[in-house]
Amino acid sequence: MADRTDTEKRTSEQELIDNEFKEIKIDPSSINRQNATATTPTVKRVSTPKKKPFILGGRFFLLNWFYLWVFGLIHRCREQKNIKKIVLQLANVLTAKTNGEDLDVKWSQEKASAAAASRQPKLIRALYELYGIKYIFIGLWKLIWAACTWAGAYYFLRVSIEFLEKKDEMPARTGHLYAMGLLLTSLGSSIAIHQLYGECTALGVQ
Repeated sequence: MADRTDTEKRTSEQELIDNEFKEIKIDPSSINRQNATATTPTVKRVSTPKKKPFILGGRFFLLNWFYLWVFGLIHRCREQKNIKKIVLQLANVLTAKTNGEDLDVKWSQEKASAAAASRQPKLIRALYELYGIKYIFIGLWKLIWAACTWAGAYYFLRVSIEFLEKKDEMPARTGHLYAMGLLLTSLGSSIAIHQLYGECTALGVQ
């Protein structure tokens, strides 16, 4: 009788345990997701900082005179594997936004002065007020180029040949001065003609 009672108790306890396991529902997909999360290593993406756009031109006038800013562009091209990814940017004074805003201001001033003088406003006056000084500088570069070209290619070259023909009659210092003059006029002519081309292009872009 005692054995029968123990057997019934064990059976009832086993049924309680089975019922508890039935109430707990385990999703197999959740186990797979946990295992995948545990086994898959997390890879952190390191974002490379984007380089600033390369501005065409220099901020200092000597950089523009001798076009030294080009060496910066060459360095950027050499360190970049795909040069198509290099972003180029115009200087702020050459952008359409800046020129449009400046021209709008000059046009407003021209309309105000025309109204005060009882005349019709003219766009040519506004353009002259905005770009007239730049045209004057372009003209000066043209004159400098003409003067240096004449002095170097004609005068200093002629006197240098005369010195070589009569070097026994002239001191060596004179020949050195002629050579220095030829060098300086050649340098001035080169700077002037390149600035003339560059400023004309810049003004055309504006």
